[in-house]
Amino acid sequence: MTKGEAKPPKPSAPEPELRKDSGEAAAEQSRLEDELDRLERIVQRLEREDVSLDDALALFEEGIAIARSARSKLEVAEARVREILRDAGESFRVRDIDM
Repeated sequence: MTKGEAKPPKPSAPEPELRKDSGEAAAEQSRLEDELDRLERIVQRLEREDVSLDDALALFEEGIAIARSARSKLEVAEARVREILRDAGESFRVRDIDM
């Protein structure tokens, strides 16, 4: 490219072809994963012996709040899956798994 010559425009990235619901689900999943990561860090911290009682109580309280939030998100996801399967007809069945 010579001096004074304009740079060619950069090609734009193709836009993802996601439904709005899929994008929202991906964002929700990301938040759920963030919550689960934070919960794991809280557990690791609580397992250490050098945590004061006040810190342990605060961490425990935060962990309970995160666990409740994560459980709520999972319940919403389960309800959505059941609805999708119901709409799909008899070709799919929902079966509980033992954990």
